[in-house]
Amino acid sequence: MVTKRQKLEEKETRILAAARDVFVEFGFEKGRMAEIAKRAGVAEGTVYLYYQTKKDLVRAVLEQYWARLTREALEALPEGSNTFDQLQAFARFHLSAFHRDIDYINMNVAARTAHQDFEVPMERVRDYVRVFDQLFERGKDRGEIRTTVPTWVARDMFFGTLEHTARSTLSDDNKDPEAATANLIALFQAGYTDEAPEKTAELAPLVQRLEAAVARLDDLTSS
Repeated sequence: MVTKRQKLEEKETRILAAARDVFVEFGFEKGRMAEIAKRAGVAEGTVYLYYQTKKDLVRAVLEQYWARLTREALEALPEGSNTFDQLQAFARFHLSAFHRDIDYINMNVAARTAHQDFEVPMERVRDYVRVFDQLFERGKDRGEIRTTVPTWVARDMFFGTLEHTARSTLSDDNKDPEAATANLIALFQAGYTDEAPEKTAELAPLVQRLEAAVARLDDLTSS
């Protein structure tokens, strides 16, 4: 027998799925609550019983998205592999998810542009970022990464580089995302382990390019 709670949860699931489709199709500003209700098979007033404003509904859609993204990222990690293989698998996943889910990213940007007080579901975002932190800290515990390396520095390099790469490869089919992730992890191995100095020297030009890319990204996001 289906309980009342199950019915309410099932209805909310339909509303969120419909909202996701409507906002992706029409955008944040043009996405109408009436259309969401129609696609969810409920009255418009029912939508407002769950979410008082369109901002609340968008935030719920994004919160659900980030929670799913974290689950998928963890599932993409190869079990029993060393830290750098897992970091490369995570990097591949991140780039793939960016291209696949660009509509969600645009939805988030549109909501923040239309409403300066729009609150991104930061706790869910932090859950996703912690995937990297946990991998990196585990690498330190295993002796694969020097314990003196600040995790936040490596994290900023990792996500900053991938953010730039994701947008670059999205607009240029000739650029190979796999090469980008391989070079990024090679940089990590050379800079964060006790490998021979000559290998680190060989990667110096790559380091400079990545640092320049991150700097450009910082300029774009702060402007």
